[in-house]
Amino acid sequence: MMVHNFISVLSKMKLLSPLGMSRLVAAIYKHGINVMILLSIYEKVYSNKIALIDEKESISYRQLWIQCENLSHNLKSKYGLGKKQKVAFLCQNHASFIKAIFSVSRLGSDIYLLNTEMSVSQFDELANEHQFNLLVYDESLSHLVSNFPNEKVLSFHNTLPAINQMIKRKIPDKHKIKRASTSRIVLLTGGTTGKPKVAEHQPSLINYVNPFLTLLTKLKLLERKNTYIATPIYHGYGIAILLSFIALGKTVVICREFNAQKACNLIREHQIEAMTVVPLMIDKMLKHHVDDLNCANGRDRQLS
Repeated sequence: MMVHNFISVLSKMKLLSPLGMSRLVAAIYKHGINVMILLSIYEKVYSNKIALIDEKESISYRQLWIQCENLSHNLKSKYGLGKKQKVAFLCQNHASFIKAIFSVSRLGSDIYLLNTEMSVSQFDELANEHQFNLLVYDESLSHLVSNFPNEKVLSFHNTLPAINQMIKRKIPDKHKIKRASTSRIVLLTGGTTGKPKVAEHQPSLINYVNPFLTLLTKLKLLERKNTYIATPIYHGYGIAILLSFIALGKTVVICREFNAQKACNLIREHQIEAMTVVPLMIDKMLKHHVDDLNCANGRDRQLS
């Protein structure tokens, strides 16, 4: 059953053809098994197709690949990131956050996604317990991380050192990155009052076969051209939908914070066909402008 499902997943991802298989093998050989191989494969398949849209930019699969590869080299050069190291993310939904996730995974470092609504004391406790080697955080959340003793970098800033600035730097001469297949994605999102629950995901193709097929079947992802991730990416469902849509060569739309008016505008502007929401979000959008949640081009939207 597992073998059949694995073959089915490869087929859905257009990797079962001789060309597709050669690209998969080449990506694994060069990068190892981590989420970066998705970009390595699909920057060739969907080169100029839009992969990611946020408030500041629209970026193609090829552009996303080039920027993430460049960022990986610069993160390695500046912070010495590699296997068995821990990188924490305290970020809302935006492109720099996603680029950093792919880039850190390429280096083999473990990725910790933190709840942006936690308190200072909760963050301090987590930082002390997990001993993160690097923290990537939003400027708006600076008040939470003032006590963090190790390296930290802003996710985005127009002038100060930040992830978006590092992307622009040239790759150091003769700088190479070895294959890495040990990166984990760890979710620390158990709420804002108690100790966060730990949900760990290993970078194994087999581990994602059944969940991926479930998403394909229940949400009919193959029929959707795009998705709007309204829920935080640091939630399990948010990161799952992000990686699933990238694995299918679809377009992902994100926004830093949920706002009913902005959400309705995004749905209308991009003709969104699938989105991640919680009941309260749907209620707010219905009260704001119900027409934006109706069918687009005669097709049903999938709210999940």
